[in-house]
This record gives sequence, C-alpha cells and structure tokens, in this order.
Amino acid sequence: MTIAYTKKHLNIHLIYAFLFTLTLCVASLKSSEVWMLIIGILTPASFVAKYFYQKQKKYLTIEDEKIRVNTIFSNAICLNEVLSIEKYAGNYILKTSKKKLKIDTTIIEPKALAHLNSVLEKLNITWE
Repeated sequence: MTIAYTKKHLNIHLIYAFLFTLTLCVASLKSSEVWMLIIGILTPASFVAKYFYQKQKKYLTIEDEKIRVNTIFSNAICLNEVLSIEKYAGNYILKTSKKKLKIDTTIIEPKALAHLNSVLEKLNITWE
C-alpha cells in the first residue's frame, strides 16, 4: 500500500520551478554571465524532477510489515518492532528500540491518512 502526497504539496514544486524560471530569466537579461544561465536551468529542473519523483514514488510505502518514507535516502522500519507512536505537531513519530521514523501527516492526502491510521491502530501500541 502506498500513501500519497497532497496535490497542494506536489504543485508547490511546480510553482517554485515557474517562479525561479521567471526570476532567473529576468536576471539573465541584465547579466550575460554563464553561471547565471546554469543556475537558471538547474534550479527549476530540480524542482520539476522532485515533483515527478514524489508523484511516482508517493510519500510512504507499507508492505511486508515494513513502513518506508520514500525520499532520496529512504528510511524504513519494521512495524512489528515499533514500541510506541508519538503524535506531535502534525507528525507521527514511530519509535523502535534503535530507530525513530517521523511521518508528516500534513502532506498526506486525507483518504490516505485514514488508511495509515487504520494500519497503525492495528499494531495495538500505546500512543503518546
């Protein structure tokens, strides 16, 4: 099962790409330096790449009794090793004896958040 990002969270990356493109196009008209052109291409391209990566991979993956946050350096823990779950400022912090996994619930679609809550409630673990 995958837990997706909200559309608002994804679209922000496209808005940033557009704003950087616009700003750096105006700045490159005033300056003909090569580094300005390189930054003007790489910065918006990185936001567009992040948009497509997050749209394809989703935020969380829950499978084979593991939960994984899909980032460039993904972090995963086994659900059967979770000792407690802490709710703090819109985040869930899943704690094991060795690791902590932070899940930001503000960037999860509401329907997907309900699925995540049902999976976490099945663990029969204390919520702090």
